[in-house]
Amino acid sequence: FVTVITDPEDYRLVIDELMKNKIIEFCRIPKSASEILKEFNLERSYFRRHYLDRMLKIGELKRTEPDKPKSKNQKYYS
Repeated sequence: FVTVITDPEDYRLVIDELMKNKIIEFCRIPKSASEILKEFNLERSYFRRHYLDRMLKIGELKRTEPDKPKSKNQKYYS
């Protein structure tokens, strides 16, 4: 069974969901933002806006140092 996506917005949502799942899997072991950016070839501000902030807000990712969100040693895990 194959679903054909014709609406560009639906396509974007599917791609975003696939990327989120890949990030979650990659972060089973804590990773820095730089490691995530490099692994998925993402631009920093785009990654923060479209993935990191949203994923932290709903609990898909967590900080290794929750009391120091801007720590240079901060890593993220799922």
